[in-house]
Amino acid sequence: DQVREECLLLEESEQGIELGGACPDWIMPNVNFAGYYHWFVSSQSYRDFEAAKGELTEREWLSIVDSVKAGLANGRLSIAQVWDAIELFADVDYPNIARAMMPTIRYMEEYLGSDPKLRATIRNRAGRLYAPLRAYRAFDRDFLNTLQSGEERLHYSNTAGFMAEVVEDPQTRAKALEKARQYFKQGAKDGNVSKAALDTILTVGVQDGGPEFA
Repeated sequence: DQVREECLLLEESEQGIELGGACPDWIMPNVNFAGYYHWFVSSQSYRDFEAAKGELTEREWLSIVDSVKAGLANGRLSIAQVWDAIELFADVDYPNIARAMMPTIRYMEEYLGSDPKLRATIRNRAGRLYAPLRAYRAFDRDFLNTLQSGEERLHYSNTAGFMAEVVEDPQTRAKALEKARQYFKQGAKDGNVSKAALDTILTVGVQDGGPEFA
């Protein structure tokens, strides 16, 4: 397969471009996120980016994230279409992209989920996406020390916080509570408690730990 580029000078607020040759498998309207504009494609075209995982740079994925967030904000994309994109991003190899829609999921859970059943559905769908990472391991300082980069450590820590505080995943919260108790009894070092995830650990401790954390 060959990736082909076309250039267009934007002179109007909305402008079209004709693509020569065969119909492309996918279209990236802002190469390397270099342009200062929002772009939109059909909902099917967002799903087509699945075939472009090996071709797109991290900046280009950020451009897609920007497009989806803008599409949600201005009503071009439905909640169902945004969820399709969330599932796509969660499976991308770039950690920043995998986490990019977590604030949007938090917003959905807090402000769109007035029905308890809908809130539970949002949490369950998000939990299924991020559970395979087993991010609760970020509460363990020794585990974080095995990771090769600060980016990886941040990814695990932030995802653990999301799973504990937004998804309210029982396993993640149980691990956080266990570490909160170790922290108060032994301290961070002797209790093998990750300082990177300490805010989440203590939040869960206060919420779930009973009188000992009062």
